[in-house]
Amino acid sequence: MAAARTIRGGRGVSTKVRIVPSSAVGSSPVGSFGGAMTPSIDPTLGLAELYRTHHAPMVRMARLMIGTSDEAEEVVHDAFVAVHQRWATLAEPGAYLRVCVVNRCRNVLRLRARARVGRTGLQALNDEPYALLPGEPSVVDGALASLNERQRVALVLRYYEDLTVEDVAKVLGCRRGAAASLINRALKQMREVL
Repeated sequence: MAAARTIRGGRGVSTKVRIVPSSAVGSSPVGSFGGAMTPSIDPTLGLAELYRTHHAPMVRMARLMIGTSDEAEEVVHDAFVAVHQRWATLAEPGAYLRVCVVNRCRNVLRLRARARVGRTGLQALNDEPYALLPGEPSVVDGALASLNERQRVALVLRYYEDLTVEDVAKVLGCRRGAAASLINRALKQMREVL
C-alpha cells in the first residue's frame, strides 16, 4: 500500500512523492513522467540502470538551465545521491530524479542572483557563460540568460525535455495555468531579445 507525501522546498515548491514499502518497489510498473529526452526506468533494474539511462540527458537539461557543464555535472551527481538515499521508498525514481535536478538548478540560479547583488550588471553577465557549446555564447544562450530562473526552467522542461505543460507544472510544483503563463512570458521575452 503506497502513501502519498508532499515534500516542500523553498519558495513554495512542492513535490508529491509516493512512498511505498521496500518490498513493493519492484512489483509495480514505474516510469518518469513524459520527456522525450529522458527514458522511463524499470525499478527492478536498479540505480546503475537509472544512472546509465538518465545521466547524460539530465546533465544536458541542467546545462541548459544553469549554463555551465561543471556545475551541471555537480548538480546531477548530487541529485543521484538524493535518489540513492531514498531508493527503497521511491515509486518513480526517474521522476524524482528530474525534480531533484530541477530544484538543485534553481538553487544554483538563486545563489548566483544573490552573489550578483552589488556588482554591476555588465560585469555580472561577463562572469557567467551560458554557451551550449565551447566558445562564444550564441544569441539563444544570451536570450536564455536574460530570463528569470522560473521562466528558464519552465522553458527548458517544456521544449528541451519535451514535457507537457501539465508535467512542467508538476515538476515546478505549481498549477497548469501558472506553468503555461511562465512558458508564454518566457517565449515573449525571448522573441524580444532575438
